[in-house]
Amino acid sequence: MAKIYVDLIRKYFRSFGNKVIKLKYFVIVVGAMLFEIATLVIYIIKNKNILEIDVFTSSILYGVSSMIMIGLAIAGLMSLKIDRTSINARIRQLSDFKEKYYKLSNKYSEAINNLLKDFNSERSNIEEKIAYSELLADKYDKFSREFSEIKVTGFLNDAYNYELEHLFKEKLLFKSFASFVNQSELEKITRESNLAHDKFLKELNMFEQKLKKELEKINTGNLYSLTGKKYC
Repeated sequence: MAKIYVDLIRKYFRSFGNKVIKLKYFVIVVGAMLFEIATLVIYIIKNKNILEIDVFTSSILYGVSSMIMIGLAIAGLMSLKIDRTSINARIRQLSDFKEKYYKLSNKYSEAINNLLKDFNSERSNIEEKIAYSELLADKYDKFSREFSEIKVTGFLNDAYNYELEHLFKEKLLFKSFASFVNQSELEKITRESNLAHDKFLKELNMFEQKLKKELEKINTGNLYSLTGKKYC
C-alpha cells in the first residue's frame, strides 16, 4: 500500500513539474513579445519625434528583444528535441518489455493450457485433479520467477506489478486447491487474479496509446511501430 502512495506522489510531482516548466516558458515568451512590441513602439515614436530617445538607444532595445526572441526559439526547438528523444526512449522500453513478456508467455502458455485442459476435464479422480493442480502451481511459480527477473523502468512499474500479482495469484489458486481450501476462497483468489491481469493489459494499452498521441503532437511521424498484439 505504501508503494502505491509513493508511486502516486511521484506521478503527481512529475506532472506538476512539467506544468511548471511549460508555464515558465509561456510567461517568458509572453514577456519577450511584450518587450518586443514596446521597443518597436518606442522606435516608431522616436521616428515621429514624439519621444526624446536617441536612435542608438532605441536600436539597442530592439536588438536585445530580437536576441531574446531568437534565443527562445532555439530553446523551444531544443525542448522539442528532448521531448522527442524521451518519447522514443519510452517506446523502445515498452517494446522491449512486450517482447520479453511475449517470449516468456509463449514458453509457458502451451504447457499451462494443456494442464488446465486436463485439470478441468478430470471429474472422477480427485487425486489426479490434485496432481494437475500441483503441476500448474509449479508452472506458475517458475513463470513468475522468470518474469520477476525482467527489468523495467519507472513508467512500467504498475503494469509489471499487476502481472506479477496475477502470476502469484494463479500459483496460489492451484496450491490452495491442492490444500482443500474452501470454494469461496478459491473464487476470491480467481477474481483477484483476473482483475490484476486485466489491469496489466489496460496499463500497457494506455501507455501505447499515450505514446502514439505524444508522437503525433510533436510531428515526429511513425519512428517506431507499436503493434497491437494480443496478450496471453
